[in-house]
Amino acid sequence: MDLLPFLALSALGVSAIAALVWRLDRKPPTVLADDAAARARFERDFPRAAVTALSRASDGASALLELGPDDAIGLVTRCGRRFATRRIAAGRLRSVARDGNALALELDDFTMPQVTLRLDAAALDRWEPRLRALLPAAEAAA
Repeated sequence: MDLLPFLALSALGVSAIAALVWRLDRKPPTVLADDAAARARFERDFPRAAVTALSRASDGASALLELGPDDAIGLVTRCGRRFATRRIAAGRLRSVARDGNALALELDDFTMPQVTLRLDAAALDRWEPRLRALLPAAEAAA
């Protein structure tokens, strides 16, 4: 039995499946459409959180939330087609770096070690010092 036709049809089948998966997987990225969506997503994981203010990233991929009397900050960020939420308390943040219109956060979280948020200038000016206040004392002074 000749294997050449079998190999050709197998290669054609694998190529067709790969093309089909690529074509069906081309969906627009998930975004936080408005402030209410960001708040609802955070409150789904932290139902007792008292969100007093929030800022959404310009690309809709993430949001920072001020949490009532608590000194922690809420974070909602896109991970693939879904969103992940984190409550960032004092000492849970390793570094904060501002790069143009973005804040790069390094978290003390092995499942989400780094997050970059693209914010407008007013939001950056508001959140950068607030986030720096959550850094460990040695790094906050640097």
